Amino acid sequence: MAVDKPPQSPPSSGASRPAATPKQAPSGASQPAAAQKPAVKLGAPAPATGATRPGIPLRGQNPQRPQQVPSSRVTLSKGRTKVGVSFKSQDKIEEERKEVEQKLVQVPIEERVFEIPGMKEVAESPLFTDFHEKIAPKIKLAETSWTILEAFSNIDVTAEKVSQAIKGNPYYEYLFQKVIEGMAKREEMPSIEGSIVLLGMQNFRNLIIALQASRSVMGTHAEWDKDGKLKIAPNDVLKYAVKTEEILINSKSEYSDTAYAAGLLFDVLGMIAGVVCQDKKRAAAFLDTVYAHGLRSAQIALEMAKLLPDFGFKKYVFSACLIHDIGKICLAILNPDYITFYEDAKKKEWPRPVRQFAELEKFGVDHSVIGNQVCYLFKIFRPLEKVVLFHHSPHLLKSRNANLFQIACIVDLATNIANNFKKIEKLDDPILSTWKGLELRDFRIEFKILADAVARVQI
Repeated sequence: MAVDKPPQSPPSSGASRPAATPKQAPSGASQPAAAQKPAVKLGAPAPATGATRPGIPLRGQNPQRPQQVPSSRVTLSKGRTKVGVSFKSQDKIEEERKEVEQKLVQVPIEERVFEIPGMKEVAESPLFTDFHEKIAPKIKLAETSWTILEAFSNIDVTAEKVSQAIKGNPYYEYLFQKVIEGMAKREEMPSIEGSIVLLGMQNFRNLIIALQASRSVMGTHAEWDKDGKLKIAPNDVLKYAVKTEEILINSKSEYSDTAYAAGLLFDVLGMIAGVVCQDKKRAAAFLDTVYAHGLRSAQIALEMAKLLPDFGFKKYVFSACLIHDIGKICLAILNPDYITFYEDAKKKEWPRPVRQFAELEKFGVDHSVIGNQVCYLFKIFRPLEKVVLFHHSPHLLKSRNANLFQIACIVDLATNIANNFKKIEKLDDPILSTWKGLELRDFRIEFKILADAVARVQI
């Protein structure tokens, strides 16, 4: 039988669609000669694209497929899903796994938790937004004040070092020189360093910080009387800072400068309350309440820290306890109902977990979260931001930072004792025994020694 010769040239792009190929005969049956694939000799021209394998219809011209290169990747098809199987070496996979683990360790645990699929997203509290709009900008003191506070944090502070802060600010340099002129009439004014020594290092610090805080928080400027003396009394503006520093000096503590900064934070919030709050008297009374509780807790913590020879945060232990509830003041400034909530919870003697849950449900944010933000903004206390955040759950810091865990435990225990005891009379007190957990077990503090330490607190 004659075999049809293939066309000598490929069909044009406008060629009609080839007819459908007839179905193949069942196996075993002989195929007609016309359906058999013609033999192609080596060197002969390739058959036209229309002459393809029978049973596979094509639409138009289909270019010849390039020869596939062997690959180490195999793709298995299952329905519409393609599953890739990679034959990489085991060492390569192990290296990639270690790289992923190292990257995870570098990411904070909080971010890893919130990246888990299915985590509930909570809407941002309006009070949290109000805090960053109304309070946060005023907490950031002027740069000159920060420089002075940092200079005083050094035990070797001198008038020369402190003078560098004011020399970079002509406005406050002028105010300071005017104060010196009002103190005594002199033929020759002393230098900046001499003026600081004349006024006194601490008085100079209080003067500049009071002037800058009044200007940045309340928008008031320095005023002078007819005799050329400054109307503002720095020690009245910074009453919490001055009082706190005096307590630490009387107790012969070497970290009175840090305590001064903690008291200053209360003074700044007091100024903000005077600007924002409508009932200023009630807000001021609540600020006094929080300060009194923090001060007693701080003195208890200071005595406890003396029992721990390897304690690494002695510089901050007093300040951490003093400001641990600073977030409550911010919530009271933003929402006066918080003071009513605080008084009701104290009157009804709600347990601490109940108070925390009710606070979060009612106001949408926890006071420890706001306190954490305050510590970050008040730059001196950035090392304490996580301590304030976890002061009700210090065990969450145990695997992150041993020093922060220690100080958070002391803050937790000191505040609990301050809330429930004026004096520990019985070592087997059922309330005190509930705190035999992480704080005392990890530090191995004996109850008798703890009771003696609390008894030394005079507040």
